[in-house]
Amino acid sequence: MAGIYLINVGANASHPVKSPLFTDGSFELLPIPERVPRPGPPMLRYQEVLAPTPWQGGGLTRMPSSYLSRYCHHDPEFITCTYGDDPDRAPRAAALRLVQRGDLLLFLAHLWRWEGRFTGDSGFYLVGMLEVASVLRAVRGPLSREDLSIYGANAHVRRAQADPAYWNGFWVFKGDARSRQFPRALGFTPELASAILRDRNGHPWRWRPERTPLQTIGSYTRTIRSIGDTESDAYRQWPAQLREALGQ
Repeated sequence: MAGIYLINVGANASHPVKSPLFTDGSFELLPIPERVPRPGPPMLRYQEVLAPTPWQGGGLTRMPSSYLSRYCHHDPEFITCTYGDDPDRAPRAAALRLVQRGDLLLFLAHLWRWEGRFTGDSGFYLVGMLEVASVLRAVRGPLSREDLSIYGANAHVRRAQADPAYWNGFWVFKGDARSRQFPRALGFTPELASAILRDRNGHPWRWRPERTPLQTIGSYTRTIRSIGDTESDAYRQWPAQLREALGQ
C-alpha cells in the first residue's frame, strides 16, 4: 500500500513569473524566487533552470530581466528527483512527517496558457510525481559525502550550503527511478478534484458560487494533505488516466 500526498508547487499568482502551458499540453514548471538575505552558489538562478523550449523563444521577454539572474527555489527538481520541505516547522507541511518509502508525492501547479504570448487563461494541473525511495529527516548540519551524492541537488541543501543558517531541520525526499515530471500536464478540473479529494472532515469540497474554481482549488491545496492510498476502494474509482500517470 502506498499513501498519496498532494503538494502545490511552483510559481503562483503572487509571483511575477508564470509557468507556461503550451498548446500540445507540454509545459515548463518555474520555481518560486528565493527569499534569503545572502544567496549564492551552489543555489541556482532562473537562467540556469529554464529549459530550451518555446518559452525561451518569447516567454522570457515577459519575465522581468532582473529575474533571469535571480536565485530561485528549484524544488521539486526532476534531474535527480528530490523534494524538500519543513514538516517540523511549517504547519502546511506537517502531513509529510508520515511519508514512508514507497509513498507517492503528487505535484500540483498553476500553469498559464502560452500561444506565442500568455493568453490570460490559467488553471491548476498535475505536473509530476515522486515515488519515495528514501527520506532525509530533520537536517541540521552539512551532509556526508554519501548523502550529498543522493540529496545534494535539492534546493534546501543548496540554500544551506550557501548560508549555514538554513541547516534548520528541513527534510528531503528522494524519488526512485519511476519518479518524473509528466510530459503533458493533467488538468485538475473541478470534476477531477471532486472525484478524488475530500476536506479535512472527509466531506466533498464545497464549490461556493462567489469563488472561482481556481480560488477554491488554491485554498484547499494550500496545505499538503494525504489524499488516500493505492489499495483503497476510493482509489480504484479514480480516473484511469491519473492512475496510469502514477504508474499503478
